[in-house]
Amino acid sequence: MRLRAEQVQLDADLAMTIDIIPIRDDLIDSFHAALDQVCRERMYFVFLQAPPIEETRAFVRGNMAKGAPQLVAMNANRVVGWCDVSPSRGRPCAIAAWWALACCPTTGDAVWARN
Repeated sequence: MRLRAEQVQLDADLAMTIDIIPIRDDLIDSFHAALDQVCRERMYFVFLQAPPIEETRAFVRGNMAKGAPQLVAMNANRVVGWCDVSPSRGRPCAIAAWWALACCPTTGDAVWARN
C-alpha cells in the first residue's frame, strides 16, 4: 500500500510518500530505531527506551514465525511507524492479543499504544 501525504490529510507542505508493508528481517534495526524514538518521548509506552536490539529481533522474528500481523510504515527506506498484533502469552485470559500502533514524531503528532 502506498500513501501520499495528501491521501492521509497531512500538512500540504509534507510531500512524503509512506509505504505500508509487512515487516521483514532486514527492517528490524530500523523498526528498533523508530521504537526507541517513540519510547523516548515518554508519553505513550511504559518503556523509557526501546528494549535491547536482541530482544527486539526476537520479538519481531517470533511474530513472523507465528504469522502475527506486523506492518511498518516506510519513508525513504526508514521505518517511521508500525502496527503489530501479538497473541497473548501464558494462561488464557480476557485479552486475546496486544496491539500497538505508532508514528515517529517527525512524521505526525499522533502516536498510540493500546492493548
